[in-house]
Amino acid sequence: MPAVMLLVAMLIIAVVRVHAPFGQKAEGKPLGRITLSIRERMLLQRTNTYLIGAVILVCAVGGFLGGPLEIIAIIATVAVLTIPVRYTLTSQGIAMNNVVFRSWTDFTGYRDERAGIVLLGAAGQRDFRLHVIGANRVTAVKAIPRLLPASGEPKPGGARAASATAKAR
Repeated sequence: MPAVMLLVAMLIIAVVRVHAPFGQKAEGKPLGRITLSIRERMLLQRTNTYLIGAVILVCAVGGFLGGPLEIIAIIATVAVLTIPVRYTLTSQGIAMNNVVFRSWTDFTGYRDERAGIVLLGAAGQRDFRLHVIGANRVTAVKAIPRLLPASGEPKPGGARAASATAKAR
């Protein structure tokens, strides 16, 4: 029973990350919308997906879940990945579904990385990662420079490679 409750809690967290019925509405005049593909949604939810998979694996090895419950958990995880995710760019900021809205004043610039674009947070604010690849990346790369200045060089290896390089210096 605790394993089932853990999986349900993890699935709820994954859903709340992309869908909130009473979330924040986008403010300002709409400038564009980027709808994420399934691959981009998998990038967005990859940590949740890995952790749910690890819990299912441990429960399967330990015998804490029966076969039907494991299948149900896997189907529920795939169902979470099918929830549409959209970034909405407005004159006032950027929104992801109804979950989060961040004002452009929260950012000092942006950095183009291999797996997306990172909007760099101002002092006291967190960065905001746009998980865009392919055609959506091209759309975002055209739109973001009109709203924020470029800051920093592209980091082809991602954030971990950049921090490892900085530590080595």
